[in-house]
Amino acid sequence: AVVSTQSTGDFFNVRKLFTVEDLFENKVHLGHSIGCWNPDNRKYLLGSRNGIHLIDLANTEQHLWRALNVVSHVAARGGNVVLLNDRDEQFNSKIPGEMRWYLYHGGFSEKYFKRLNADLVVCSSVMCSKSQKMLEYCNKNLIPTIGILDSDGDPTNLTYVVPGNDDTTDSLVFYHKLFNNAIRRAQFVAHQLMLKSVEDKTNREETHR
Repeated sequence: AVVSTQSTGDFFNVRKLFTVEDLFENKVHLGHSIGCWNPDNRKYLLGSRNGIHLIDLANTEQHLWRALNVVSHVAARGGNVVLLNDRDEQFNSKIPGEMRWYLYHGGFSEKYFKRLNADLVVCSSVMCSKSQKMLEYCNKNLIPTIGILDSDGDPTNLTYVVPGNDDTTDSLVFYHKLFNNAIRRAQFVAHQLMLKSVEDKTNREETHR
């Protein structure tokens, strides 16, 4: 059954998944050195301190809410959300097995990516060459993307940006858990709505017998 989740506002309550304090504690506000940045990202920056650009967490909060909402709606409709990173097993060992993102190592493989059958792609680091090739492929094939955009990041091929630190383990694990929690919550809500729809239909049929 196709379950409608169309709603104004925050249908899946993604705003309850994190706070600005969570962003700060997980170092999401830390950008790159002021000598290594993309001027196109100026609007996402609050300023600098000790030679490091600081990302505006109020801005990040709004973009992250939107990204989590998009992920939730795609997941609720049975879409395939592919979460990609280029980190090694040392990083992924910090994540519970059922929550691990797909890993891509070596050169970008179009054949491999096609097998993922993605409806939406979330990328934790948009600046490595493998990520750039993957994002270009998604853009050409009309696959929407969400990317964590550090102060030096290139937003060109991103559908939705999330301004934030894309380097530290704390921030990456934080993003990872957030998107996975959003997906699981949306799938659970959609399942409950489907069960309720079936129950209501059964009750109506029994009433008319």
